[in-house]
Amino acid sequence: MRIREVITEDHIDDMLEDAAADPAIVDLMGILTAMRNRAHDTHAVPRVRADSLINLVQREHPQFNLDALDQAMSNNETLKEFIKDIKDDATGVKYVYLAPFADDDEEAAIGDTNAPRTPPERTVDSMAKSALAKRS
Repeated sequence: MRIREVITEDHIDDMLEDAAADPAIVDLMGILTAMRNRAHDTHAVPRVRADSLINLVQREHPQFNLDALDQAMSNNETLKEFIKDIKDDATGVKYVYLAPFADDDEEAAIGDTNAPRTPPERTVDSMAKSALAKRS
């Protein structure tokens, strides 16, 4: 059996294309995954300022900018699963809205910063009571 019969050029091209993924996009997806996980079960649509997100990616990839983000969003199907929308809010600040997980409650609308949340005082109070009960 010859090597040409085992490996065809189409398979090599597919492998090279996958391996040639832009490292900035790979890092961007890692950042977006961490942000989505952090916002999971907060009853709010996860969002991040576009300039802040770009600055995070620019730490490792200085050439990354808003145009690169827009281009990646239109060309990369995997990135479309992470980002729901990129648009300005009422004050004119551009935000990247992340796609929520399937089990998240989608009642919170984009831009709704008044989504139901537990006040921090109650959270800390309940944590303190729980810790005290465990010590006894």
